[in-house]
Amino acid sequence: MKQAFIQYLSDPHGTWNKLWQLITKPRSISMFLMVGVFNTLVGVLLFPLLHWMFGDVVSFDVLLAISYVLCTASSFILHKYITFKSKGSAISEGAKFAILSAVTYGLNLIILHAVLPLSTWHPVLVQTIIAVALQLGNYFGMNRLVFASLSSISVFKKWLSPKNNP
Repeated sequence: MKQAFIQYLSDPHGTWNKLWQLITKPRSISMFLMVGVFNTLVGVLLFPLLHWMFGDVVSFDVLLAISYVLCTASSFILHKYITFKSKGSAISEGAKFAILSAVTYGLNLIILHAVLPLSTWHPVLVQTIIAVALQLGNYFGMNRLVFASLSSISVFKKWLSPKNNP
């Protein structure tokens, strides 16, 4: 039984192997990292710049929102056309990208509000650490959800084929 299970997991055409490939085979991790580093630097530098310029009159929540909107637009364009070279619908991918960005923004805001009262660190330092950490999870979301349709992912082809739908 143990050998059968190991054989099932190692089958190059099996669902588990395809799922493993789905998780571990990046489309263009080097481009993602370069674009991501650029976008992260823009985001990391934009928030302090906005805070420096308007921090006395505008709350950090508003500054963070402005920073996120500008960085999100830049990120979508660069990732769609440079990193993933996607030919998919800009509207569909843009909507998925916006949802992923909204989730990331929400997590960012929750974490920032949770950490700031407990910290003696400057809000810019706290936000910088949070921004870098959240970008790590975005690769999976962009690569596997935003710029890939379910029908193009081999694991789902079998489940979405007309034969399997009565």
